[in-house]
Amino acid sequence: MSDWNRTIPRELVDGSNADGRHMHSTAGLADMAVTIAKLYDDPAWAAAGVGLMDRIQTPRITFDGSLFLGTRWDQTVVFDGRRNPQSGTIPGGRSEWSYFWSADGTDKAVFMYQTSGNTAYLIRSADGTANFATVLTYTGTGAQSCLPHSLVDCGSGVLFFFEYDTDGKRIWVSVDGGQNWGDNAPGFDDSDPLITAAADTIRHYHGAVWDSTTSKLYIMVGDSNSASRILICDDIADLRANPGTWKTRWGLDSSGQVVDEDYVLNDNLTAGLPDSQDFRAVSMVLKTVGSTRYAVWALDSSSVGGQSVFKMDLSTGVKTEIGKITGAGWWMLETASGHLVLATDSELTGADYSNGHDKYVRLYGIDANLANLREMVKLERNDSDSPSGTALWYGLTEAFGLVCGYCNRTDPGTICGRVDSLVNLLANGNTWDQFDLLLASSPSGINYFTNPQFDTDTTGWAAWHATIARDDTTYPVGSFASLKITPNGINTSGWGSQSLSVPIRKQLGGHFVTVSFSVKLTDIHADQIPMVIIDFGDSKSSVWTIPASYWDGEWHHHSITTYVPENASLIYLKCCPNYGGPAATSTGLMYIGDVRLVVGTRAAAGNMPGIDALA
Repeated sequence: MSDWNRTIPRELVDGSNADGRHMHSTAGLADMAVTIAKLYDDPAWAAAGVGLMDRIQTPRITFDGSLFLGTRWDQTVVFDGRRNPQSGTIPGGRSEWSYFWSADGTDKAVFMYQTSGNTAYLIRSADGTANFATVLTYTGTGAQSCLPHSLVDCGSGVLFFFEYDTDGKRIWVSVDGGQNWGDNAPGFDDSDPLITAAADTIRHYHGAVWDSTTSKLYIMVGDSNSASRILICDDIADLRANPGTWKTRWGLDSSGQVVDEDYVLNDNLTAGLPDSQDFRAVSMVLKTVGSTRYAVWALDSSSVGGQSVFKMDLSTGVKTEIGKITGAGWWMLETASGHLVLATDSELTGADYSNGHDKYVRLYGIDANLANLREMVKLERNDSDSPSGTALWYGLTEAFGLVCGYCNRTDPGTICGRVDSLVNLLANGNTWDQFDLLLASSPSGINYFTNPQFDTDTTGWAAWHATIARDDTTYPVGSFASLKITPNGINTSGWGSQSLSVPIRKQLGGHFVTVSFSVKLTDIHADQIPMVIIDFGDSKSSVWTIPASYWDGEWHHHSITTYVPENASLIYLKCCPNYGGPAATSTGLMYIGDVRLVVGTRAAAGNMPGIDALA
């Protein structure tokens, strides 16, 4: 067994059994470097830990081997294994990014994708995210987005970008490492798409994968049975020179057009057209086992009994099911060990979970020989009581001996697992709970709020457009009092609050902190807007709008992890029974108990040893 299977110190474990081993996947990695330092005993990792992203959003490896973590306000953050510099500023006042790629073409660069309404922007940095330039702008028929493989690097400066809009049917090409988009073939301006599929041929492109071993491009398309196909190009120079030929081969000229079977990865053509969901994929891995080259993909669909994971022998066209998964296959990663990690989503049809989906997102492992599929991690959606939208993975990558991923609707969103425990799991047939997740570092033993359990009446707390009072008859389990906050019925917003002192504010600036509390709401009106706000001044804050599922008159525990700006002008906790709702009707009460603020990215337990009531 790997050395990693030794006992993990208990302070790193959230949900452990008697010997401290992590036995279920409810926790994730937040302060990555600090956690690793405790296991490696490496001071350099510990020194790098301060200020790391609490969520590794869209983690990707850049061309120089650094790990792109995400954004802090408008700053990009990367991590090279020792340092985590704020490396650059993201331009534009639009949505900061959706996905991230690196490219190693003629000019090495990293890319981010931005949106503003119906307009999309591909931005490029040639200096490790310090500076960006917009290199492609386009407008579609609906709100823009993209998928993990929307941009593909084919080497030698040739890149393709595939539109993923509600009706996205365009392909762009760059021949200079992404500096300019269009084609040098006659009749194409710089900004022209290479190919625009005819209406009703497909819904949109799911992206592409480049096989450098065989010099073939595999393009994933969806979504109907007749549209779901994996297109093949074995000559990208000819694709650039003669796009019309390829458009015809791929059946993109007109609805119902026959597909050339030599240029599509599909074993189920009916009258020359695909007729199955078996090739509906958004992520794919090309892999050699022995002397056989395989394509591996999971279905992006909704089927009773779950979705299939397939492998196809590319020399014979024989397709084999490896197994079934719950949720749609969203992201597939081949690790350096040869094993695969597959991330699945959780989708809704109306208010119910779609066929083959449930309230969990998952990570599956596939062994290097493509013989076994195992569930490794199962995380419950944080909105499972009243689900909305799709819970999905925004990133999955391998870095510094870890498999790192970020999900948009789980708490915590980021998880990391050790690659060598993945090897143990898949090679030795261990059970899935032996895929060890690294967890957030233990929180500081100091609570920075004064009088958090109201044992000295309301000392340290204030009211604005509301009244506050200590209530020793209503309190969460394990406590003995709470703060009762009553709106005044006159103003549309009011709260009970505590503001931290200047010395504490300076001490916490530049760190991630976690605020945890218990909250109870009674007699909340439908128009009332209850919130908990951590205000840093200068229009920067973290806001939790309390969902209606919490309006049931019961105690609920919640935590908010957030970054404190280095120059925060204040740290001001506002517990708001109403924030902006009609004053006359928004008179329901809020009770707050056991309020704690700790340094780090894991909430402090209510009975955590430490020092309360700092001056």
